[in-house]
Amino acid sequence: MLKLPLSMEALNFQEEIQQEPIDLPRAALRYAMEICYPTLDVANYLAQLDVLAGCARQAISNKESKLVQAGDAAHYLFHEAGFRGNASAYNDPRNSYLNEVLERRLGIPITLAVLYMAEPEVGLGSLNALPVAIVVLGLGLSLGGPTGYAINPARDLGPRLMHFFLPISNKRNSDWGYSWVPILGPLVGAAIAAGMYLLFSEYKMSFLNF
Repeated sequence: MLKLPLSMEALNFQEEIQQEPIDLPRAALRYAMEICYPTLDVANYLAQLDVLAGCARQAISNKESKLVQAGDAAHYLFHEAGFRGNASAYNDPRNSYLNEVLERRLGIPITLAVLYMAEPEVGLGSLNALPVAIVVLGLGLSLGGPTGYAINPARDLGPRLMHFFLPISNKRNSDWGYSWVPILGPLVGAAIAAGMYLLFSEYKMSFLNF
């Protein structure tokens, strides 16, 4: 069985995420242990990831294309290994804990993506940052609904208006009660970010001139 170094066994989640570099699977397991599973055996689940990663590496093509490699890895994880999104119970808290994802083969895009973004010794680190793009795409496709990626007012309000006016059969309501969130949220967030930038830029210049 995989044993953690003694220096790592005592780390809590806060200490784990301060390590350089962050061990993403181990941090995710520490989080699960602190929130809901106090007796969780971190080393055991890391060993499971290690076995899973070894099988996935054998399934990955030797071609240099990262896209081909990502496809091979996805085929192994979601077809051969049986991982899938929990479409019937998306709000189930267990979808957010890596140990439960490994046990049940069910999760959400973020936790399933940990299988891609793990460190090389326990995961698919050779795929670099491509999984991040896949996660962003998956979140938009699965959670965007009629509004698409609601990260700015135009991307939400435009599709929402089209959804409201177009005669689409069996469509649900356009949820106007929520519409103010992606309209005001990015504007307020941008204003706060700009204000903080100006504040800290002025502070930095004052410090340098001191």
